[in-house]
Amino acid sequence: YGNLCKFAHGLCEQRSRLRHPMYKTSLCKDFPLGKCTFGSRCNFAHSIDELRSSLPASPIAAEKHQPQHQPQPQHHHFQPPQQLPAMLIQTP
Repeated sequence: YGNLCKFAHGLCEQRSRLRHPMYKTSLCKDFPLGKCTFGSRCNFAHSIDELRSSLPASPIAAEKHQPQHQPQPQHHHFQPPQQLPAMLIQTP
């Protein structure tokens, strides 16, 4: 198939995965209980180290993430970052 082949033939041909802007911006409430069935595919962070900022990195990125009547992510246990379980908060 040559250039018409739909499969990647090396790392340079692989496309990056598109992620929801809220990906890994809050902790998974099921993981500490040992009940997260999504594992590495979970859209929520399983540790403080996995948490990402929910703010876009640049003004151009901010424009792309403006609400345009898109549905909110559907996940059975979404919780805002300010509701982190006390046992997961690290203090110096």
